[in-house]
Amino acid sequence: MKWWEGKNTLMSRRTAMSMLTTGILLWINLLGVSYANVKTTEANPISSPVTVGIQGALAGPFLPYRSPDAIWHNLIDQQFAPILHLGAKDQVEPEIVSTWWYSANGKQLFLKINPKAVWSDGQPVTASDIQLSIDYLSSPFYNSVYHGHQGYRVLPIVGSQAEMNGSASTVSGVHIISQQELSLTLKETNPSILTQDLQGIIPVPSHLLAKVPFTAWSTNPVFRSPSVGDGPYLLVDQLPGRIIMDANTHFVLGVPTITTIRYLSILPSAVTGVYEAGGIDVLSGLTPAQANLFAKTGNVIKTPMNQYDFLGFDDQLPATDNRVFREALLYAINREKIVDSILGGYATIQNGPIPTNSTYYDPALTGQYAYAPQTARDMLTKAGFYIASSSWLVTPSGHPITIVINYAQGDPNSRAIATQISNDLQNIGINTSIEGPLTVQAMNQAIQNHDSSTIQAYLMGWQLGADPSPTFLWSSTAQLNLATMNWTDMSKPGVVQNQQLIASEQSLPAQNSSVRQAMLRQWDDLINQSVPEEFLYEPDLLGVVSTRVTGVVWSGLYGPIDTWKWRLTQS
Repeated sequence: MKWWEGKNTLMSRRTAMSMLTTGILLWINLLGVSYANVKTTEANPISSPVTVGIQGALAGPFLPYRSPDAIWHNLIDQQFAPILHLGAKDQVEPEIVSTWWYSANGKQLFLKINPKAVWSDGQPVTASDIQLSIDYLSSPFYNSVYHGHQGYRVLPIVGSQAEMNGSASTVSGVHIISQQELSLTLKETNPSILTQDLQGIIPVPSHLLAKVPFTAWSTNPVFRSPSVGDGPYLLVDQLPGRIIMDANTHFVLGVPTITTIRYLSILPSAVTGVYEAGGIDVLSGLTPAQANLFAKTGNVIKTPMNQYDFLGFDDQLPATDNRVFREALLYAINREKIVDSILGGYATIQNGPIPTNSTYYDPALTGQYAYAPQTARDMLTKAGFYIASSSWLVTPSGHPITIVINYAQGDPNSRAIATQISNDLQNIGINTSIEGPLTVQAMNQAIQNHDSSTIQAYLMGWQLGADPSPTFLWSSTAQLNLATMNWTDMSKPGVVQNQQLIASEQSLPAQNSSVRQAMLRQWDDLINQSVPEEFLYEPDLLGVVSTRVTGVVWSGLYGPIDTWKWRLTQS
């Protein structure tokens, strides 16, 4: 199954936290990690380290933006704090920057640095630190050597493209008002770019780097073995497969309660044994099988991820071009059974494009389209569909309906889900068949070409970003959606309303979060009612927390976050 990336999706650069990549199994006793030091029987649990297991490799410099790997983003954010951070519901919260506001025309963003924000060497975090980071992201060097993994963050700023092209040495849209305040001139009024892009800009210590060329950053001690940082934790020791960090007593949001966090790289096959031996306190990216094992001994965390699976159609075919037909299928598909029987209960049913854990999600959509095959039959009959002599459903004009369900390679559950959907549709009289798996490239090509001989319906996933704007999350101009749902047909009232809501949620009034929330919920409701595709479910990000740790905040985008809020239980 392919997770399709939306425009500038942050999550497309942060997927590794939920993937089981092969790490290096380092035996805990060789790393100086005693099981006795991580059990709840310690005399002084407050001073004992918390161990975070990583199902992936730990190696490389602490260089911001160097990799799309989620593991490294989370680690780097411990040492080098972003200007703002995202909470559990993807809401923007203060960090290095304490307050922010827009100009009257919405095209200038002002950032005020918290006066308590200082580097661990005592120097203040300044506007120059933010400017240097923006210039690095916009540099031709970064965008060639590191493939511009996060260059998208600065694209909304005027002048960033000129630096990327080599025609400027700095981003003209950055204006330093004082060392505690700066403004960013933006190319457009669009409130989504703060959440999606700008909040993740990471200040770098310009008092140490101002004279160091970008080409030398990766080997400079500031990033190779950093002793200076402004994040909640600071690097103490780093070996292949192990990183130890101590609480930063200068952290702007307060000194973390847990004094030491240790990150260990562990093979997926060894995770269960290491956890049961007391070697891990926090672990994200579990498989359902791992979660089932951990449920017996720990606190398994289920958090809906910022992505969803759906059954899409070619809407140029008879029947699937009918909104009532598509809505009836939602009642016909037993999504609850898919979640419980195939996915082991580790998913959340989805009824629209905005993630259920987003602050913009409309809770009124929860529970809609519950499995009701008789409701589906009644809707189809009322719309003129009927059972022909073939014993299968036909359109009101008598056109036979056969839905060929296809799926892409890569997801072990796709065939079972396709089979379940096929059985459910046959249960209400719709003839179906299953083809596949296709390669992702072949499936995409068939969709774009409306190749009904190859594909009529297909299982696919959409990978989301941090902000639920349609321009990022479910773009009405995305090539895939134009091929499967003609959102440019302005003769359809729903299409007109869709375009109006997309424009309004990017308008100046929408920079007020309450106004924008109302607009996005209207848009979520519209897509829910238009049923351009059969929304199925959001996979859960699975993790486990030992009983000795409390206060762990979980995000569907990043996994465990806000380490400065974590606490150790007293024994």
